[in-house]
Amino acid sequence: MGHLRRHPSRPAIRRSDGEDPVAERGSPGIRESRPRPAATGRAAGSGGRETLGLLSTWGGVHALRLATQSLLAWSLLPAGRGEYAVAVLFATLAGVVLTLSVDRGAQYFSMAGRIGLSRCLGAGFTVCLVGSAAAAGGALLLMGSGFSLFDRAEPAAFRVALLLAALVPLAAVTERQLAGMREFRAVSFLLLARPAAALAAMLVLVRGLGLGVPGAVLALAAGHSVFLFAGVRELRRRAGARLELPSSSELSRILAYGFRSHAARIGEALTPRLGVLALAALAGGADEIGWFAAASAVMMPLSLLGTTAATALIPRVAGREVKRAETVGVLIRIVCFVTAGATAVFFAVAEPVVAVLFSEAFLPAVPLMWLMAPGIVAYAGVEVFGAWFSGVERPEAVSWATGVGLAVHVAAVVVLAPRFGAAGVAAAMSLDFLARLAFLGLRFRRTANLPLRAVWTPRRGDAAYLRSVLERALARRGGGRAVTGPDGRRPDR
Repeated sequence: MGHLRRHPSRPAIRRSDGEDPVAERGSPGIRESRPRPAATGRAAGSGGRETLGLLSTWGGVHALRLATQSLLAWSLLPAGRGEYAVAVLFATLAGVVLTLSVDRGAQYFSMAGRIGLSRCLGAGFTVCLVGSAAAAGGALLLMGSGFSLFDRAEPAAFRVALLLAALVPLAAVTERQLAGMREFRAVSFLLLARPAAALAAMLVLVRGLGLGVPGAVLALAAGHSVFLFAGVRELRRRAGARLELPSSSELSRILAYGFRSHAARIGEALTPRLGVLALAALAGGADEIGWFAAASAVMMPLSLLGTTAATALIPRVAGREVKRAETVGVLIRIVCFVTAGATAVFFAVAEPVVAVLFSEAFLPAVPLMWLMAPGIVAYAGVEVFGAWFSGVERPEAVSWATGVGLAVHVAAVVVLAPRFGAAGVAAAMSLDFLARLAFLGLRFRRTANLPLRAVWTPRRGDAAYLRSVLERALARRGGGRAVTGPDGRRPDR
């Protein structure tokens, strides 16, 4: 099947009245035909069940992660927790930078039915292995250069962390392929298995054998290994997938899509850890780095509703099951308001929770959490916007938003961190996410021709829509009441 090139002066979409928000491609008046993906997952009407199932899964995942963070805090104390954060930051960036977000490109072309699953999987694994090997080689050279970052943890921790440079991107390719197939039960199992395996390994390596920070990093690598091998097995079992090398044209299309979203991917990896990098570069104490890392680890899970909605939304947008831009507006409002409410409830018990989970040595992290809170609410909305733009093949919008956010983040760190330390870094993190949300909201308004007030103004029907989604998700059979939006129409049409 031929594919039309995008015209550089493609006009903005002028309607959102029941048509695909991004329906016009190429020259004016010409529409690109795109095959629907194969029915490998649940039916189109099961989006509510998918979202609720993923929400419960992510709740379990974050509970396991908090248990892991608690174990690290009690075992390593703030200084050791800071060393662990620096080592993981180093490995994460080494694995992300040179893999060109191939996991996103492979997911899109697979779930849109344009390139076969096995060839998409082969492209993802090949690029990840080559990119992570190159990144590991460069990292080893940096480790011998005397760069001050490598004074923040013992050398053994950095060497062990190089395992993550390959395992993290390979696991991401596997996860995205399963999510694109809408095999959310398999995804849920794997998402829970990864932190469970890491926690079990940490109990043995850190508490049992006393291996300290290198043992904690090795345990994290063990969790990713379990995810990777089990995920590949599920792909083979459920879809008969195997590793096949794509053609050069297919690989170039996958890489082109990934490259357009690569800034967003780097931003996702860097933003929660940029504070650690800034404090390490500005000679922040190991305790201060540990407090910031703990605060970030506690606050990021509060945005899980946005993460969950985005995971379920991408394949539905790419498969043209979600056709009305108003649906995204409803999701944005629900996600942001629920996240704000959950954050407010958390702060009512923040100090005792931190004292129990991490020990009283981590109580200085609570003020940092307050400064992160506005950004966490904004990040939940960013996730939903990002899913919509990725699903309509405009991932560059998310990359631009990430670039804007990072520019604001770095500028705020430069201004605030020297004077306020970790508090300034936490405030900079919030400003980053707020800037991204503002950029994506304006871009969405222009792309979908939907006024901002239609996105952000609460409607009387929002609560009814949420209740209807939950009722449908909880129903064991499909004979229940249809889900309706604020205007009385089906929101997924």
